Amino acid sequence: MDQELLQQLQPLAERYLEMRGGKIVKPLAAGGSAAVYIAEDAGKLFALKVYDPSLLLGKNGAAELRRIELQRGLIGHHCKFLVQIHEIVVNDDGCFLEMEYVPWDTLKDTLGKVPEGVIPKLLDQLVEAARFLEDKGIVHRDIKPENILVAADFSELRLIDLGVVRAASTDEESADATDHGQRRPFVATAQYSSPEYLFRLEVPSAEMWRALTFYQIGGVLHDLLVKRPLFSEAARTENKHVISMAVFRELPNLSSASAEHASLALLASHCLVKDPNLRLRLVSWDRFVSPDLTGADRLRANSVQVRATAQAKREFDQQQRSIVLKRDGFVRNCEAALRQSLLPLISGAFTLTSFAKGSETVQIQLRDNQGLTVHVMLLFTWHADPLPTRGTVTLLAAANVEPDISTFKQAAAGEVDVASDSTDLCVATVDRVGILVETALGLIAMHGNSSMQADLVENSPLQ
Repeated sequence: MDQELLQQLQPLAERYLEMRGGKIVKPLAAGGSAAVYIAEDAGKLFALKVYDPSLLLGKNGAAELRRIELQRGLIGHHCKFLVQIHEIVVNDDGCFLEMEYVPWDTLKDTLGKVPEGVIPKLLDQLVEAARFLEDKGIVHRDIKPENILVAADFSELRLIDLGVVRAASTDEESADATDHGQRRPFVATAQYSSPEYLFRLEVPSAEMWRALTFYQIGGVLHDLLVKRPLFSEAARTENKHVISMAVFRELPNLSSASAEHASLALLASHCLVKDPNLRLRLVSWDRFVSPDLTGADRLRANSVQVRATAQAKREFDQQQRSIVLKRDGFVRNCEAALRQSLLPLISGAFTLTSFAKGSETVQIQLRDNQGLTVHVMLLFTWHADPLPTRGTVTLLAAANVEPDISTFKQAAAGEVDVASDSTDLCVATVDRVGILVETALGLIAMHGNSSMQADLVENSPLQ
């Protein structure tokens, strides 16, 4: 809780409440640019959210006012599992938002106490709240355990904190002033945001917002099942870059989930798929099947899922084949370009042999008439999703023996993307080949043995 912000905004809260005959009971929470107080008026308790006035000014003011107006449209809504908004007042002091006061703990604080048997019911309630917002054309953007209150007996939850909602629209210019033109700021919590939203890899669209919602529901379900926060190891570092890379690279581990919730663990893993297009193929609102539905309803929903999963697998396999073909083509082109660059430089001195092996290696052999053979190998290591067309390249080299990947020293050669040409890598590799040949000739001159074997990277300035 940000005590400084609570103290800073309390005079504004007191002045607002005095005008209507109310009073502050006690501070409740603060963070970002707002503070929340428990207030009383005519014997009734409610939560009062007070925005920092500076938040409504400057280049971000329009975005904040737009979000406030979206919340105003939810006053008097009928979703039991979404926090009720009673009134919103914007005046010279800033913005004041009156909400129902729910005297429950957050799911974040009670995660380890949640009984296994209530998990499906809590998931149903969270899904109902998120889907209600989507039906209203709104995306929450910050669904996480900290923004979910749970009753003491875990029979009910409430989704709270609508501070970063936006319209689930493709209209960038009017839907949210934070997203327009090339501007893609991040608004939410990195730990529970999908990679495409965290890194702003996708143009805002209704599909992107649904993919984000499914991901965040999956994050909450993950926590319920394994009783620990998503990417907890990275979160403990309190380093936003470490957390971001965990979201980008790490696959959540659901192996500790109870056997009785195997189907929910599978659902959570599908929700947390890093590719948003595949995520939307694997997950639909129908995936969140309530145990209270009839057998026919459940069979219908599961049949839809079986078909969707099969289609998603076919599309995924096709996509993977396409990626492999692109990688193979890039490596072949790289080998051809290297050969073309080296031949004029070694004419009459060395015989050149080169070949590419799939998308993994390019091998070059330079043999002179004295029995020296210089072996150079480029190793391509390709990234996993969501950037499978990018990779790193390392180089191994040896005299008179093929380099052993497991024991020979490797030198960094560069980073590649199949969408680009291999010019930079080829130029750098030709330069390194020159250094390696010089190293090999120097070793032979030193030891007087043209058949000696050596790790050239280890003996060269490249190490």
